Formats: sequence, structure tokens, C-alpha cells
Amino acid sequence: MATDRWTAFRSRARLDAFYCQPGIDGAHEKGGVEGEVGRFRRNHLVPVPDVTTLAELNARIDE
Repeated sequence: MATDRWTAFRSRARLDAFYCQPGIDGAHEKGGVEGEVGRFRRNHLVPVPDVTTLAELNARIDE
């Protein structure tokens, strides 16, 4: 039942689910994703941007 609900959610939200490979073959994937998140945070969000609107923040991120 949970699988049916997940499939329906992915279809409704138009998500293309991507799953890491299990075991040794996929051991590097989690660290790579976390590294990219950290790189983005350090380059774009530290220090915290001084913006007045969400649109202004999104424009700065797009730069």
C-alpha cells in the first residue's frame, strides 16, 4: 500500500525519483551530495544574505 501511495505522489508531483546504489557501489554518493550542499551553503548563504523579499533572495541565488 505504501508503494502505491509513493507512486501516486511521484506521479502527481512529477518527481523523477533517483535512488542511490546500495552497498559499496553507492558508498560515495551520499558524501558527494552532502559535499555539494555544503559548497552551495558556503558560497551563497554564508553570511546570511540581507534581503527584504524572497524574490530578491532568489535573484541573488540565480546570480
